[in-house]
Amino acid sequence: MAKENLKKRVEKLREEIQDHRYSYYVLDRPKISDAQYDRLKIELEEIEKENPELRSPESLSQLKEKERSPKGMDMNKEKSNLLLGFLALHETLSHDGYLGGILVTDFQGIPQEFRCTHPVKPTILQRPLYGETLESHIGVNLCGIPLIESIQNKPSLIVVHKEFLLGVRAASSCPVIFVRRAGEAIDIKSSDSSDKKLKRERIDCPTGRFQPLVLTPHFDFNDDITSAREILGEIFSYLDPIEPFERMLKAIEVLGKQDKRFQ
Repeated sequence: MAKENLKKRVEKLREEIQDHRYSYYVLDRPKISDAQYDRLKIELEEIEKENPELRSPESLSQLKEKERSPKGMDMNKEKSNLLLGFLALHETLSHDGYLGGILVTDFQGIPQEFRCTHPVKPTILQRPLYGETLESHIGVNLCGIPLIESIQNKPSLIVVHKEFLLGVRAASSCPVIFVRRAGEAIDIKSSDSSDKKLKRERIDCPTGRFQPLVLTPHFDFNDDITSAREILGEIFSYLDPIEPFERMLKAIEVLGKQDKRFQ
């Protein structure tokens, strides 16, 4: 087989294998049998063995043996104990207030705990008094910190979907990081960090499955970016750190439709 065709075949095999790993470990909905998966893996390993220049650090042939077989994939203790927290703030369905939510998952994205606040509805007087600081005040002080304090499963990292939510870091015992897709516009709200220069760092998905991300820590906790890079780097090949926020929004919308107290 010509080198160019081999390269295309290797890329296709890697994409297929990562897709099957995601379906198996994250979605718990395998698309193929173990035998079919093993055949894909063996074909990739044989091509890379005969063509070392086509090897890639993220390829399955570079992983430890116990991490390669679907049934035998025994993640090390540190990774299996990893919990991630996802903190969000959304407008209520009636658009007159805000509702906070926190989702804790394992490293595969499987929910371990979910909590949300009752709607916080500012008064007509509070809106002009707080001005542009209103949303951050509600998100951090009235929703974010109480939610973090309430969860039973303590995460190793908390990911927030709005930059002003980094303000919860002062009350958090674990690192907090704001994550957005590279090139995505930032929704800036007035907060303690509004006049500070925030550190930002881009990370790429090793497999190219997901768009690159930009990580931003609280300006007083720049070391959080190192912890976040290490933790997210472990899972970014098969889990999109932004996708859980989409699940949370759907859950909150369902809750609002079923229970008028959350509208």
